[in-house]
Amino acid sequence: MGSIVAGKFLDSSFKKVAREIGHPPDQRRGDALRNFPIEKARLQVIWIPSLIGACCIVVWGWILQQRTHLSVPLIILFITGFMISGAMTMQQTLLIDLYPQSPATVTAALNLCRCLLSAAGTSAIQYIIDGIGLGWSYTLVGLIVMAFILTLFPLLKWGPKWREERFVRNERKKQEQQEK
Repeated sequence: MGSIVAGKFLDSSFKKVAREIGHPPDQRRGDALRNFPIEKARLQVIWIPSLIGACCIVVWGWILQQRTHLSVPLIILFITGFMISGAMTMQQTLLIDLYPQSPATVTAALNLCRCLLSAAGTSAIQYIIDGIGLGWSYTLVGLIVMAFILTLFPLLKWGPKWREERFVRNERKKQEQQEK
């Protein structure tokens, strides 16, 4: 459900940014996006589900520590999953927009990183819980997620420049290969 809702928000954000700059909203691939601020279109909607998801992680820890009724953690878990899966969909969409020539590689790389971080977190969380308790453990995890959210600011600011530099590099490589 989070992915479906995220897709609707991404489409709406893309159309809004396209209207703002006078870009045809139906051109969404390859060179048509070279001068389009795709980072803005994708990242302006990722903040809300990311922050709500991070806050839900913190709430999750304190709810578990308080040993509330089973329905309470289930509701928080649903909201967390909804928000985090929506944010992941938004990240994946941006990455595919940035690397349209290899969407399968982008998806595989994102899933590999996500799974490796999940495995590391799973192996460490019990030690953290034993050391500082449930509430503070998930507060720490939520703060780590929020810290990673902050890494989106440089992408928003310098992403278009980095994308153009990569495009120029790739064009230069193609020309060199054609000359050989």
